Amino acid sequence: MVPTSPSNSAAPTVRRRSFVLAAGGFAVAAPALLALRPSRAVAQARSALDLIKSAPAVSIFAEIIKNHGLEEEFSASGSFGFFIPVNGAIERVPALQVERFRGDKEYARKVVLNHITDFSAMINGFGGSEGTSESQRIRTKAGYSLTLVTGSGQPRLAGFPITYTNIQASNGYCHALDGVLMV
Repeated sequence: MVPTSPSNSAAPTVRRRSFVLAAGGFAVAAPALLALRPSRAVAQARSALDLIKSAPAVSIFAEIIKNHGLEEEFSASGSFGFFIPVNGAIERVPALQVERFRGDKEYARKVVLNHITDFSAMINGFGGSEGTSESQRIRTKAGYSLTLVTGSGQPRLAGFPITYTNIQASNGYCHALDGVLMV
């Protein structure tokens, strides 16, 4: 490609060759012009809250966040690790605990904040040597300390499998958790 700038045009023009298939099955070079319009790339930074609200697999948790007015916790600036329980995990929690979770605002706040951690790095779930794993303690916004296990095999937090990792948000990484970190 050879860039050219015609003096009477605001948009730069690039000359390039297109290849067309001629009769007989061989390619023939044909000149073509491509006008390039200047445009600005705009990064669309989405917070963890935006990602949660747009994912059907975690819609129950999104509803709980909204109903208890905890949106700010997931859109706050900073660098956090968000461990978001999938719908199936919430559905497996005993009914009595779910009722308390949905009805008791202070209890719900603690449970929701238990899913926001100071672990803001990417999770490597299948790294390390075969049969070895690494564990580390991470702190939640609710004040609890949980064990994160990574390395060989599926990563786990507090014993629950992390089913999808490293969804980047503007304020950290989101990870899908097949469990609910009750307090």
